[in-house]
Amino acid sequence: MKSHNSIRKFIFFVLSLIGFSSDMRGAVVLNFDSLITSPAGGVSNGFTIADSGFLLTADTSDKREFRGYEDGWQLNRGSSNGSTYAALWTASFLPLSFMIEPTLTPAFDLISIDLAEMLNNGDPSFDRVARRVSFEGHLLSGGSVTQNFILDLSSDGKGGGTDFETLALLPSFVGLSSVTIKASSGNSLGTYLAFDNISLQGAVPEPSVGALFGLALLLWGLVQRTR
Repeated sequence: MKSHNSIRKFIFFVLSLIGFSSDMRGAVVLNFDSLITSPAGGVSNGFTIADSGFLLTADTSDKREFRGYEDGWQLNRGSSNGSTYAALWTASFLPLSFMIEPTLTPAFDLISIDLAEMLNNGDPSFDRVARRVSFEGHLLSGGSVTQNFILDLSSDGKGGGTDFETLALLPSFVGLSSVTIKASSGNSLGTYLAFDNISLQGAVPEPSVGALFGLALLLWGLVQRTR
């Protein structure tokens, strides 16, 4: 009887893993609402951001950390989309760079991302905003995919026009082990980039789920035979 109970518990455990794997296939949107912010400006949130099964890691070459910003963060500065957003900036000719990796699944799909210039047009530092943004997706199966965007350089803070652009990635950005995002202003004084609402989807290989289900059925059959 004790062995039967142990097998039953194991079956329930396997089935829970199947359910967990299925849940991880759902879409996830990283909205950065949990970042530390201040009305006075950006607040450092470290070189990594962990959220909803994904890890963002900043390139530390320029020793700049991710920063959290409130919407419009000052009357005369800051992009606006009605919510908290994240940003990264450099103070040199080096382009800014950060990576996205999954922490709960072996691979993921990158669907879209909202990007903005971070500073308002007319701000003295506006010439430092990112103009060209590149995405390189590293495939779990090997190889890579790339896509480049040119931002519209339209940013006026709260009200008025839409500061953030929603950029859709190519259908080939699937089955990724990681994605590297790089941006450059073309200005030796630095590069500024704001981002929000990164839409991703965890990709759990279906064969592993099928194998777990088959194992559960096999163990269930053993329970029935030993009764």
